[in-house]
Amino acid sequence: MRIIIHGPNLADQRQGSFQIHAADCGDNAKVRYLGGAGTAETAWTLEVDDRAEAVEEVYSDQLGEGADFQSCRDDLYFNPCCSGLPEGSR
Repeated sequence: MRIIIHGPNLADQRQGSFQIHAADCGDNAKVRYLGGAGTAETAWTLEVDDRAEAVEEVYSDQLGEGADFQSCRDDLYFNPCCSGLPEGSR
C-alpha cells in the first residue's frame, strides 16, 4: 500500500506523534502541524507491505539502537483508510 506519513510536530498528538494515511486519502490535506507548517514540508510517501515497515521507516535509528519495537509502533496512528494494511510481524 502506498502511504503518507505525517509528523512529527502534529497539532493534535493525542493518537501519536505520527499519522499514517493511504496516499490517495483526501484527509491528507487536513493534517495540521504545530506552528502552521504545511504537510508538504514534513510528510513523506512510501510503499509498504505492512504496518511494521512503516514503523521501521520512522524509527529506524532508534530501533537500531535497541528501542522497543512496540513502543515505537504505539507512536504511529494508522487512520481508517489504512484498514487493509496488515500489522506484519517484526
